[in-house]
Parts: sequence; C-alpha cells; structure tokens
Amino acid sequence: MRQLIFRLKSISVDFLRFLLFLIKYLFRRLSSLPRLFVICYLSFVHLFAGGKFFLVAKLIWGRGRLFRFATHIGIISMALVIIVSGGLLSGTPLVRNASGFTPTDYLTYSDVLHASPTAVTDIPERARNEPLDYVVVADDTISSIGEMFKISTDAILYANSLSDEAVIKPGQTLIIPPVEGVIYQVKKGDTLASIGAKFKVPVQSIGEFNYIFESSELKIGQKIVIPEAQIPQVPPAFVPPPLASNTNPKLSPVPLSAYKEGGLVGGVEGSTGSFGWPMTSRSLSQYFTRYHLGIDITAPTGTPIFASDGGIVLRSGWWLGGFGNAVKLDHGNGFTSSYAHMSRILVSVGQKVKKGQIIGEVGSTGRSTGPHTHFVVQKNGQYLNPLGVF
Repeated sequence: MRQLIFRLKSISVDFLRFLLFLIKYLFRRLSSLPRLFVICYLSFVHLFAGGKFFLVAKLIWGRGRLFRFATHIGIISMALVIIVSGGLLSGTPLVRNASGFTPTDYLTYSDVLHASPTAVTDIPERARNEPLDYVVVADDTISSIGEMFKISTDAILYANSLSDEAVIKPGQTLIIPPVEGVIYQVKKGDTLASIGAKFKVPVQSIGEFNYIFESSELKIGQKIVIPEAQIPQVPPAFVPPPLASNTNPKLSPVPLSAYKEGGLVGGVEGSTGSFGWPMTSRSLSQYFTRYHLGIDITAPTGTPIFASDGGIVLRSGWWLGGFGNAVKLDHGNGFTSSYAHMSRILVSVGQKVKKGQIIGEVGSTGRSTGPHTHFVVQKNGQYLNPLGVF
C-alpha cells in the first residue's frame, strides 16, 4: 500500500513538472509571436516600398513612354480579376442581396421600380487646358482681364499680338490662355523636344498639359499651350489712330515713331551725366517690363514734372499713338528721356533745359486711365529700366 501511494505521488510530481515545462514552453513561443509579426510586417513593407520606388523610378525615367503600356496592363489586369473572381463572389454574402431576393429569369410586377427620379448631372469645376475667347466689355482693361483670369498682362498681349500701347475696345475678342505661358502653333519639323528647347520648358510638362506623349501626335497648324514659357519680347507697333478730342491745336502732332529716336553723339550743354527723379511723387503704378518700356509715376493733375537731366528739348507736343502731351529730352552721349500724358507742356523744341527744371505738369492725356507720368530712359534707342539709372 505504501509503495502504491509513493508511486502515485511520484507520478503526480512528474506530471506537474511536465505541465509546468509545457506552460513555460508555450509562453516562450507566444512571447516570440509579436517579434515574428513585426519582422514579417517590416519585411512586407520593405518589399512593397522597394517595388513602389522601382516602379516610380521606371516611369519617371521613361518620361511618359511607358504611360500607354502601364495603362493597358492595368486595365487588362482589372478585367482578369473581375472575370476570375466574379463567379466566386457572386454567391457570397459580399454581393448577395440583403433582402433575400433570389435571382430568376424574369421580373414580377412588384420588382419594377415605378418612381422616376430626376437625373441631375454634377459637373465638377476643373482647370482649363485650352484657350478661350473673351469679348471685351465696357471699362475692361488688359490688367483687369488678367486679374479676372489669374494670368499676367504679358501673356494676354503676346497671345493676341498686341503691344503695350494697344487699346482694347468693347466688342473686341481676345484670346485668353488657360495658364501663364504662350499659345504656340505647330510648324513643319516641330517636335516636343524642339518646342521645349525653344521656350525652355521641360518636354514632359508640354506633353502632360496638352495630353500629347509622342511627337508623332503633333499636327501642322495645331495650337498647343506651353505652360510657364518665357514670353518673347514683341516690340511695340505704331498704329496711327485719329487725333483725340483733347489735342492741343497750338502743338504740332508728333508721331510715336519719334519715341524711338536716339540721342546726339557727344556731350550736350547742361547735361550732368546722371539722372534725377523727375517728380516729387515716388508712387509707382506700373514697372518696367517687356511690354511696358518705362515706369508710371502717379501724382495729382498739375503736379510739376522736372527734367531728369539737363539737355535739349528734342520733341514737344501731342504724340500720336496714345502718349498725349509728351516731351522728349536729348542729354547727349546717346541718352534721352521721355515724359508722357502731360496736362500742360512748358518747353518747346530746341530749348535748352537744366537738370531739375520744370518742363510740364502731370495729366492724363492720350491713352491713360488716370493722372500719371510715363517716364522712359533710352540709350542709342535701346530702352533702359529707369529704376537702374538713378
């Protein structure tokens, strides 16, 4: 009997030891599962990220050449997935009708939808990728139209072959580019690469904006948009308009072509060789650009205008082309300065003036939207930024 009891105790102790060992073993295995899960997760993320970066790099290096191939492969893959999994999923709760309707070969009267809801098409707003025609209305200016469509006046002027001196009229139709850039008409021999090099714009930007991915898709005469292109400079054109109603009959009309004359060679009496600010006001409403070959200094009508430097009055009078009452001074050594839109001129042709002498008063004559002075500096006929000569 004692031996039996001793044997049972021995078996119980061994069994307890076995259970304790088993529990420790299982606990150790279970404690390693989170680590195993993290390792598997990080491996999956690493493989997925590596594949994604490889695919993206491949597409970028291809620069659009793999676009069609990738699109076709994606569509074919989606179609195969639907064909293969469609039949398997059709009988599952994922796609089964929740009402318990059993598909049949016919529809009963109760299955017909009698109501006829009104269909509404919601067209989301999206950016334009094509130019549009805009009809000018009263009080429109190039600047106001540019602000309306969020593009620069330079882009509008270039798209319509207009100079800075051009005046728009109600009823006139203007071409408005969709973005800042130029509208280019394809010519014989053009390729995406040659167009991109001409306007210094990446080929991929031109292709993506116009949905063109191969040069073979270009057609002669086709108009495409070159986004962010450097707008070429177009010299102002002289178009003689009829004399304005506020023409001063005492002054002989001067054509705008005189605005482009160069100065005399050598020094001129009274010239100091340095320019001064031509007015007491220093408020600028427009700066020097490719289409605006001077600066506009705003001031009340009647404000004195001073000679920026000494010299000889080269032109004085009503200027055809939009400048109104204007004066041009010759400072010698090829330098000239011009002052436009005056309300009153106080000097005459051939008169010698000193630096700082009053030569006229601020006005809004000619093509002007308010009292200001259009101030221009030239050297040998070339336009200089006046802000760089003071």
